Amino acid sequence: MPNLNVPEDEQRPVRPPTQPMMPRRESSPATRVIIVAAVVIALAVVVYLLNSAGIIHLWGPKPIQPVVTEVATMPLDTAALAAAAAATPPVSPPTPPAKPAEKKPVTVGKGEYTLVIASFRGRKTAEEEISRWVEAGYEGMISEKTVGGKKWYRLSIGRYESRKAAAKAGKEMEHMFESGYWIDKVH
Repeated sequence: MPNLNVPEDEQRPVRPPTQPMMPRRESSPATRVIIVAAVVIALAVVVYLLNSAGIIHLWGPKPIQPVVTEVATMPLDTAALAAAAAATPPVSPPTPPAKPAEKKPVTVGKGEYTLVIASFRGRKTAEEEISRWVEAGYEGMISEKTVGGKKWYRLSIGRYESRKAAAKAGKEMEHMFESGYWIDKVH
């Protein structure tokens, strides 16, 4: 209801005076780059956390999928089994496996050249390694050599009449040597 004692102009509600709008500031290109970089880093952190929690899987070891198999059961027909057993001839004992071909040891003579295939600081290690070669059928030997004041145990296989024969054998067996080889005179 209007107040009759107050003039009409004074009856309007009083509003606070409006402030002029602030002019919009343009952001610099460096600010835009920083904002984009912050958003990218935030997304990367979220993806990393989701991957670590196993919610998503983008990298790392593959999760193990359980294998579900169903086994079908069938009723057992004992009459059919009995008939099959009666018709099956008796099983003979298995034949023993054939003897493996004997390894032909490498005996190349009494030459003065040999293939040095490894060097070890410990004699026990050298003996263990040469025994593997001997068990495989190769003629092997260990020789002591002092180099730079330190004792080394060299593994050699074979004896060859000439350096050329040793080089030929070395090329043929090179794929078997872990650290290569060199030709030396037997001492």
